[in-house]
Amino acid sequence: MDNSRTDNKTQISIAAPYPDLQEDQLVQAEDVLIRYVESTLKVYERIVADPDAYMRFKDILASARDKDVLT
Repeated sequence: MDNSRTDNKTQISIAAPYPDLQEDQLVQAEDVLIRYVESTLKVYERIVADPDAYMRFKDILASARDKDVLT
């Protein structure tokens, strides 16, 4: 059985926004992106595990939206 995906979705690649990077640079950029996402996820998980921290986080986001910081 062929397990390859045959749907019409486009595969995301770190190379798409950086077409001039060499292969080793793309590997490094992908590593940095993965570490960034992992760190961001850890921060989010910590915030949502603490109800007080989560409420402060929501207040900060609301304030930023009011000031158009997030748009």
